[in-house]
Amino acid sequence: VVNRIQIRPQQYDVAKHLIDKHSTISQLNMGEGKTRVIVPMLILHWTSLPLKQRRLVRVVVLPQLREELYDYLHHTLTGNVLGNKIYPLPFDRDVQLTQERVAVLRQTLEQCRREGGFVLESPDQVLSKKLKLYELHGEGAQELATAWREVLAVPSVNLLDEADEELRQKFQLIYACGEARALESGPTRWQAFMALLRLIEDSDRFKVEFLDKHRGVVFLGDKADRHCFRE
Repeated sequence: VVNRIQIRPQQYDVAKHLIDKHSTISQLNMGEGKTRVIVPMLILHWTSLPLKQRRLVRVVVLPQLREELYDYLHHTLTGNVLGNKIYPLPFDRDVQLTQERVAVLRQTLEQCRREGGFVLESPDQVLSKKLKLYELHGEGAQELATAWREVLAVPSVNLLDEADEELRQKFQLIYACGEARALESGPTRWQAFMALLRLIEDSDRFKVEFLDKHRGVVFLGDKADRHCFRE
């Protein structure tokens, strides 16, 4: 009735399947109501469970779709009689954690669970929170790392919109920690490579055979300092 959303039989079957069987993925074609119908259905179900059975609900969405989904879910679930609050919790590696801030975040997540709200975040924010734990361990902040681990371990139901993209292997986040260091045996590597090129250059027979097999390679520069480039 609210927002005049019409639930089709296929959409109901998919939602029921995801509710009955945890840790599953369902695939639908574009335009079949994954985001507009099924996601709100699942949020309403999980946030309306009895308090003792209720877990924190997290909706994970691609960064480029986050703002659009926030507006739609706010209109559909928040700005009406349903009143399900959205908790956007942006996070990146620049966030400086303290015991007080971690405690506030833990209280916010508990408040979200009790009030029947849900967290909206993107995969990079999820990964940033996990990598922050390793960063804290690397800095020797063991007490703070323990408190942060408890935040990450809050029981939750994770709803992934566009799961095929979010779980793709190439979608990852890497933190560069510590001081910059030179590559191991770095100078030796490129000196050996340059020595090989000079050997090729000085050998006329080998140079002819090499250039014949690698026609896209040319030698540029003076005799004392020549370089090999591929066109």
